[in-house]
Amino acid sequence: MSKAWLKEVFGTPKPVIAMAHLPALPGAPLYDRSQGMAGVVAALVRDLSRLQAGGVDGIMFCNENDRPYELHVPTEGVAAMAYAIGVVRSELHVPFGVDLLWDPVASVALAHAVGARFVRLEFGRDPHHLPHDRRRGRVPEPRPREHMDGHANLPLGFPH
Repeated sequence: MSKAWLKEVFGTPKPVIAMAHLPALPGAPLYDRSQGMAGVVAALVRDLSRLQAGGVDGIMFCNENDRPYELHVPTEGVAAMAYAIGVVRSELHVPFGVDLLWDPVASVALAHAVGARFVRLEFGRDPHHLPHDRRRGRVPEPRPREHMDGHANLPLGFPH
């Protein structure tokens, strides 16, 4: 990721990107059925308001509370996160990205669906930095970027 791209997207070469951790989503063991998606969206609206009031340059949406993490995020979790981001999208005043923990294919697909400017991927190329099960060859190969209909240049972040 180049500093030129960071400046273009965020207006600064060293942006402060805040995490908006969604409550557990449908399909996750900790999902609060009594609050439902209304509770997920309400928590997200509260966080976005506070984070943006604090002056952050960007927001990263993440399914941090969907523990235990899975190599393939359940379809209902992906759909729920897309729905929640869609509901709060009009409240966003800064660029945003997404991260569906441990599922790079779902992360890129979600980014494409919601118009995210960037993606954080929770794996690298060195198998020693991967969760234990990923060393057994269970890392899905992302689809070619040219199939992402206009998002071929979507920046992918690889934490180290």
